Amino acid sequence: MDQLPAFSEDRNKTSARGKGRALLQRILALGLGAVLGVFLGMGMAASGTPLPSVGGSPGGFLLFLAGLFVLLWLAMLAQIVLHEAGHLIFGLAAGYRFCSFTVGGVMLVRTDGRLRLRLLSVAGMGGQCLMAPPPGRAPEEIPFVLYNLGGVLLNLLSALLFGALVLPAQGVPALSFFFLLLSLLGLVFAALNGVPMRTEMLDNDGKNTASIAKSPAARRAAWLQLAINAQMARGARLQEMPEAWFSLPDEAEWSNYMIVALAVFRANRLLDAHDIAGAAALIDRLFAADTAMAGVHRYLLAGDRIFCALLLDDAETAERLLTKRQRLLMKKMRQNPGVLRTEYALALLREKNPQQAQKLAAQFDARAAKHPYPCEVQSERELMALAAKKYAENNTAASL
Repeated sequence: MDQLPAFSEDRNKTSARGKGRALLQRILALGLGAVLGVFLGMGMAASGTPLPSVGGSPGGFLLFLAGLFVLLWLAMLAQIVLHEAGHLIFGLAAGYRFCSFTVGGVMLVRTDGRLRLRLLSVAGMGGQCLMAPPPGRAPEEIPFVLYNLGGVLLNLLSALLFGALVLPAQGVPALSFFFLLLSLLGLVFAALNGVPMRTEMLDNDGKNTASIAKSPAARRAAWLQLAINAQMARGARLQEMPEAWFSLPDEAEWSNYMIVALAVFRANRLLDAHDIAGAAALIDRLFAADTAMAGVHRYLLAGDRIFCALLLDDAETAERLLTKRQRLLMKKMRQNPGVLRTEYALALLREKNPQQAQKLAAQFDARAAKHPYPCEVQSERELMALAAKKYAENNTAASL
């Protein structure tokens, strides 16, 4: 698997730790899978669900597998919704205010005082509930445990509830089995989100809670991230928000995921203000440091750095960062307007292909109408215009 050279595992001192985490996650996943399999078998027997014979009718066996898959998918979807509902319910109880609710890339977001359906897909994220921080509370005093672990709590509560319904529903084997699936997956979701761990892309709820609990600075960072998102939902661009919100944290604190995210937001703000050189310098500094930056931030920042390199005539940096892994992640996240903006710049300034750039611009326009943050779309359009201007200047210089 390709790694981005600018933030290699060695540079971030995560080679051994990363392998250890990956091994623990595999062991946990295998253990949960084995337990789930055992309990499924026991539950199917207890619920009276008939098990078709492989040697019997092929059609009947395939129909059974299809039904099993549908029930499993529905149970997983239900537990994702319940998990995000847990964040919402416990967040409201702690004084937070609703901003958005996302499941499977479909977002319900409050903009202009109205609820709207939009699309937003983030690699590694099955769902998300974002809320504005409680008013009248100092950032360092933000209540964070209930909001961050609310999803885990509701998964656990639902597991108990659905588990209690398995036996009473025995008269309808399919329903009893579905309750069993909901119960077991509730336990799985609670474990995967509650036990602190880091995946390739994101930290889970347990890890986020542990990061916020480490210091008042981390709690302030969590408050700022929610406040920035709330302002974006209201239509404000990063460059229009208070400068103090984007003060660069001390590099000694970049080992905290919550705090280093503020440095990521600062790089985003510099790019929004068209400070291309400043954004490039900060991204290089982030990639060179020992940080706890989330994988999704790394890949998105790598795309931003590629864009900066193209505008700064730094072909070497652009080529170095444009690995197979980076291209794959950019392809997966094409709903992100920043990703499409970078691909547009690559088509114009690296590949010298205005026809492909035009197609990407059309894709951008199609997705822009469904994006939850019009202010972000406006910012990306301006950056695409900078790339188009650079292309025109290069063509003019070449014709002289």
